[in-house]
Parts: sequence; C-alpha cells; structure tokens
Amino acid sequence: MKSSQKPTVYNSLIISKFPPPCAITKTMPHQLKQLFSRTIIKVALLVFIILGNTFILQAQEINMSRYITLTVELEDIKLGLWADSDNTAVKIVSGSQEYNTVINAKWTNVSYKARAKEIIIYGDIKKFVCIWNESSISNIDVSNNIGLSELWCDNNQLSSLDVSNNTELELLSCNGNQLSSLDVSQNTKLTELRCYGNSFTTEAIDGIFCSLPGKDVADSAKIYISNNTSDANHDTVLASNKQNATDKNWKVWYYDDKDGALHNSEPATTGTYKCL
Repeated sequence: MKSSQKPTVYNSLIISKFPPPCAITKTMPHQLKQLFSRTIIKVALLVFIILGNTFILQAQEINMSRYITLTVELEDIKLGLWADSDNTAVKIVSGSQEYNTVINAKWTNVSYKARAKEIIIYGDIKKFVCIWNESSISNIDVSNNIGLSELWCDNNQLSSLDVSNNTELELLSCNGNQLSSLDVSQNTKLTELRCYGNSFTTEAIDGIFCSLPGKDVADSAKIYISNNTSDANHDTVLASNKQNATDKNWKVWYYDDKDGALHNSEPATTGTYKCL
C-alpha cells in the first residue's frame, strides 16, 4: 500500500483501499477465483456479524447500578435470566473475565464458568433463576436489584437470604437450602413463597407466618412450608401455628413435588403462637 493511501477506520476494523476484487480475479485461474470469492463472502459475513453485535450492545446501555452478586465455587454456574424488556444489555463479571449479552423479556439460560469466588450480573433483570447449582452457590445478594419480581434460588447452599430491599418481589422460591430464618415483611407484593426443606425451627416458621404481608382473598397467596410428610422437619412444621398466615389470607400448603397426592393440601398444625 502506498503511504498516500489512508485506510478507512470503522469500529476498530481497518478497511484498506485495495483494488476491487473483480480486477484481481481477472488474472486468476478458475479454481483460485472460486476460492477467492468464497473467502471474500466469509470475511464480509464475519464483519457483518461483529458489527451487528457491537451495534446491539451499544444501542442498549447496561444499567450498572442494578446487579445481583453470587458467591460461588470455581465451576460452571447455571443461570436463568428474564429482562424488564426486550433487547436489554447485560454484563456478567467474574474476576477479570467479562461477558456481554443481550436478553429479552423471556427466559434465557446461561452457563457461565466462574473465574473467581464472586459473579456479578449487571443489568435490568426482572426474574432470576440459579436453582440446582447445589454446593456451587453459597450466597446470593439481591439487595441491589430492587426491580426483581421473581427469585428462584432453590437447592443451593444458602444459609441466609435478605430480600428486604426487593419490594417488587412477587414470587420467592428458596426451598432446599440451609436457611434458619426468613423475613418477607417488606415484600408487600409477594403472593407465592416456597421455603420448605430448610433448617427452620418451629419458632422460625411462626416468624415467617407473622412476617407475611396481608393479602386479599383474590390474590390467591400461598406458602409452601413443607414438601410432604417425609420431610426431616415435618414435626417442626406441625408444631407451628398456620392460623397466623391464614388470618392474612395466605394458604399454607404442602408442595409434594407438585404432582404428589399432598400437593396443595394443608398441614394440620397444632401450635398456638400468636403474632405480636
């Protein structure tokens, strides 16, 4: 290239002003012409894809003030993300590794290899799933995503869960963890709570009942406090007083893996504790 030929710079790609392909191919053998043409098409397609993805990410600015933080092991972490709206930009960060993507207002599944003990998911995420990561997730901090409406964090190793900032939360599923207490008093929009299979004492279960927000009958609010009669803490559940929940128009039900005979039937609690 002559020094007087100034390359055209576009989005960090340099497109030099070479002679047009038709001029070059006139002097090529037939097979070489075909190979050259296919190569030109592949390169053009690759450039189109790169530029297209760049335009999408640039069109939607990532909301870095809204995020969810996970404490994890250095393993593949399975996530489900649902955005506030279509074409929402999201950034996932773990150590020095960053992953940018665009998701819509529907479920998008992501499997992400953790490079550090912390994963941060930035962006306008409305519904979040991190179920069945078992020993790979030991803590989740959702306090910086106040727009979250659904949180599914079942079957991990969570010993605590703070949802006091998540006032838009409508569904919370945290069964199968190691929680010893749970306060949902600030979650005034909550209508479904699945919290069976944790380390609750009878006192803690009564505390959960008392923290439930008041509902109208039409809200069909329900709390699944026990899976079935085979639960290790079933006697603990029965010693609580579900009347504290039903007084607020919450149904207290067995979950029973959804398809079991006890699904949506009520445990016969015998406790007498009254909320203060």
